[in-house]
Amino acid sequence: MPFKDTITIGGRSGAAVNLNFSVGVGGDNGPADVMLVQTMFHYLAHVNGKWMPYNGFSPEALPSITGKCDDKTMRAIRLFQQSHATRLLKLDGLIEPAKYSDRTIQSKDDRVLTITLMHLLASERHWQQQGGHYIAGLVKIMPDLWSWLG
Repeated sequence: MPFKDTITIGGRSGAAVNLNFSVGVGGDNGPADVMLVQTMFHYLAHVNGKWMPYNGFSPEALPSITGKCDDKTMRAIRLFQQSHATRLLKLDGLIEPAKYSDRTIQSKDDRVLTITLMHLLASERHWQQQGGHYIAGLVKIMPDLWSWLG
């Protein structure tokens, strides 16, 4: 199940979302973790409810928020990773949980895990959104996430 975590980047700490289990090709694909990933894709593709072309995603390429790691979700993960290949540690179709405890990411430009890059992009995007921190935006899109992220 996803959870709210604390990430430290360049000496500054803040809230971030994280996974308990991996999502994607060969992953554990627990419904709540998959739902978080699907919701993150939707958050990154919209600003205040309006479609914004993002990373080559067309509206048809976005997976539905079902909690099921279907073919469309796996294609979206691969597309996301391919679109950000220079910023990621791995391009394997899998989103793995990050280990933030007792760790500082030196710069937002470091190569990171996919879930960490999703956090960084969502943090940048939240300045364009109404409603504050991106975690609140995720819960607004998918209220079921509240029990894990609230």
